[in-house]
Amino acid sequence: MPIPREHVSEDQRWVKGLARNRFVYSFLLKLGGGFAKRKYHFTYEPYQPKSKTYLFLANHNTDFDPIFEVIAMNDYLRYVANDHLFRKGLISKILIWLVNPIPKRKGARSDETIQMIKDNLRLGISVAMHCEGNKSFNGRTGHISPRTGELVKEAEGGLITYRIDGGYLQHPRWAKYRRQGPIHGYVVREYTRDELNQMTVEEINAAINHDLFTDAFAVQRNNPKPYPGKALAEHLENVLYLCPQCKGLGTMYSQGDEFICPCGYRVRFNEYGFFEGEKVIFETILDWDLWQREEYRKLVLSYQGNSTDPITSDGDQLIFQIVQNQVHTLSTSGKITLFSDRIELDIGTKIISLKLTDIYGLAIVKDNRLYISTSQDYYEIKCQKPRSGLKYFAAHRYLTGKEYI
Repeated sequence: MPIPREHVSEDQRWVKGLARNRFVYSFLLKLGGGFAKRKYHFTYEPYQPKSKTYLFLANHNTDFDPIFEVIAMNDYLRYVANDHLFRKGLISKILIWLVNPIPKRKGARSDETIQMIKDNLRLGISVAMHCEGNKSFNGRTGHISPRTGELVKEAEGGLITYRIDGGYLQHPRWAKYRRQGPIHGYVVREYTRDELNQMTVEEINAAINHDLFTDAFAVQRNNPKPYPGKALAEHLENVLYLCPQCKGLGTMYSQGDEFICPCGYRVRFNEYGFFEGEKVIFETILDWDLWQREEYRKLVLSYQGNSTDPITSDGDQLIFQIVQNQVHTLSTSGKITLFSDRIELDIGTKIISLKLTDIYGLAIVKDNRLYISTSQDYYEIKCQKPRSGLKYFAAHRYLTGKEYI
C-alpha cells in the first residue's frame, strides 16, 4: 500500500538514522550488557518473538527497566520517553541522535504520541512503552489507560507483554538510595496480529492488565528475598503523607531505617520491604497507601465550598515554566498551595492561580517532581527535600470528580 503524502516527511523522522540506532543498541549491549546484569542482579528468560514487528508493553518500577528489557529481548526497541529527556540541551541532542525515542509530554493528552507509535509500527519498527505512564510508588502495577487497547487494536504488528519482578524493592521510586537484591524479567505472553484481530478492545485491555499486574509485597510474601541497603526508609515522605496514628498531614519524617511522627508513631522499614515495630498499623507501603487515599479523600472533600483555607502547602519549591521545550525559571524558593478550587504558585513577584477545572494534566516524574498542564501553560515544580507530589495529584482528581488512578 502506498504511503499517504502527509506521512512522508514524518516517516523520514523515524527512518533516517535507523541503521545507526540499531548499531548503537547492539554496541551498547555487547559493551555493557554483562555489567548491567551483574550490577543489578538481573536475570531473565530468553525469548524469540514470533512477530517481526511488535508493540512491547512492560510494567515499570526503575529507571533501568529499558536496559533490562533490551538485554532480554536482544532487539532494537524504539522507546516512548518522557519529554523532560528532550530538554537537556546537548545531552538530549546526543540521545536523539543515538536512539531517537518517541516523546510523551507528562500530564498531557497522548494523541500525538499515539500517532507516532502507529507510524513506527507501520514502518516496521518495534516500539516499547511502559503503559502505566509512571513508575509505581506503592509496589503495585498502576493504572493502564483504556486507550492502550485501542492503540493495540488499531496499530500494526503483534503485542508482547513483559513483566519485571524485584525492581520496586531494589530501587523504590520514593527512596534516596538503591538497594541490593534480585530482579527477574520474563515475557508473559505474545499476541500475534491474527490473534489481536479476533479480540475486542475490551479483551485486549483485560489481557494487558492481567499480564502486567504485579504486587511487590505479595511476591515477597510468597518467596521472600532480602534487599539490604543503607537508610532504607529515607524519603518515604515522597509516598506516605498521612500518619496512621494521628492522621497528621505531612507530619512524618524519615531517619535512616525509621519513619517517625512527632505524635509518637514510629516504624522501621526492613530489608524485606515490610514495616516492623511495637505498634505496626500497616505492614506494607501498599496497605498504608490504600488507607491514606481514602482518609485523604474525606479530608479533601471536606473543604468543598471553602476556597479560603488551604488544604496543604509546601515551600522552598523550584518553579519553572516550559514553553516550546524551553525551561524558564520562575522561582528558586517558591511556594505551592492547594485550595479546594485552585492551585497557587507563589513565585515571589506574583501568585499564579490555576483553577483545578483548567488543569487537564497533573503528573509526577521521578520521586516528587510535579508537572501541571493547562490549555495555555505547562509548569514544573521541583523540591530539594522529600515532599509528596501524590497529595496534589490525588486532591486534583478528588476535587474534579475523577477516579484516583
